[in-house]
This record gives sequence, C-alpha cells and structure tokens, in this order.
Amino acid sequence: ARFRGLKSVQMQAYLTAACQNMKKIALHLTKKGLVEGYFLKLYYFMLFVFAKIKMITECWEPLKGFPTL
Repeated sequence: ARFRGLKSVQMQAYLTAACQNMKKIALHLTKKGLVEGYFLKLYYFMLFVFAKIKMITECWEPLKGFPTL
C-alpha cells in the first residue's frame, strides 16, 4: 500500500467491498428463487449468439498470412 498510493488502495478497498455486497445480494436472490429465470434466459441468448457467430465465421475463408483458430 505504501508504494501504490493511498487513493489506489482506497479504491481497491471500495471495489472489493462492492463486489462482496453484490455477491451477497446474488446469493440472497438465488436462495429465494428470483434469479433462475434471468440466468436461464441469458444462457440461452448467449448460446444462440455464439452459435450464430460460429456459423458465420465458418463460412469465411481464412486470410493468407493470418493464423487460423
């Protein structure tokens, strides 16, 4: 903390506390069963988006000189 400065250490402490509070809220909502629907919808949306991106990128020819995945 001495070499990083008081402001950066204080900001890290605030961010750590905020993350801990968000985790507590998420755990509380999960126990009540209020979060499951949102996570499931987000999961299916991300699955759909990644499938579309994969389908689109498979159609492209790799450029010469660039590494392929």
